[in-house]
Amino acid sequence: MLGPLKKTCLKVRFLGGSSWERKTVEHYVKKYYHDVPMRMRFEFLDDGDSITSDIRIRFGQKNRSRVGRNAQKYPDLHTMELNLHPSSHLSRDEQQDRRRRSILHMFGHALGIQFEYNHPGNSETASSQSDDFWSTLSDMTNDVDQRSIMHCQAGECNTSEGDATGPLNTRPSDGDKKLLAAMYPKSEPRKPTKSTDKDIEAITEAGNQVV
Repeated sequence: MLGPLKKTCLKVRFLGGSSWERKTVEHYVKKYYHDVPMRMRFEFLDDGDSITSDIRIRFGQKNRSRVGRNAQKYPDLHTMELNLHPSSHLSRDEQQDRRRRSILHMFGHALGIQFEYNHPGNSETASSQSDDFWSTLSDMTNDVDQRSIMHCQAGECNTSEGDATGPLNTRPSDGDKKLLAAMYPKSEPRKPTKSTDKDIEAITEAGNQVV
């Protein structure tokens, strides 16, 4: 496995699930997280691939995920659970929004981002756990982002039912993208070295030598 500073791709393996469930997860993750200007990308493995995975997903009744590198402590277990079948009393559009939010929220955790809360009596700022980054960064915090995909309404992120008391954010915000770009900055492209006339003469001369 690549070291934290060199890691540019997280390998994702599905532990079961229908073709529709798998394609839905891959679609939303690539559409929204591959649009973020960060170096980290996701690769979804086929069942027959023997490559070691970083994230292992099973489909069940809950939405939960290990945070960042914490997943490495459980190499033989699932590190994320997704429920892509929200309550049937919701409209079709609401179900799609919940489904997209669940996927993107849990992959935010997989990238090392903790919750953001908004409920009475709680003034916590959103924080990223540096020990869980797939990178080596010092502590990093950002102001509470009401539009963050990691933003939790009261009752949503601390109950097994996941019932929210207000509207949900269903896409990564500009703040989320900025945070992830800072957590996983792209490497600077190498500037090509300029060949001097002497370099060209030396190469030409070497090429003309008879061996």
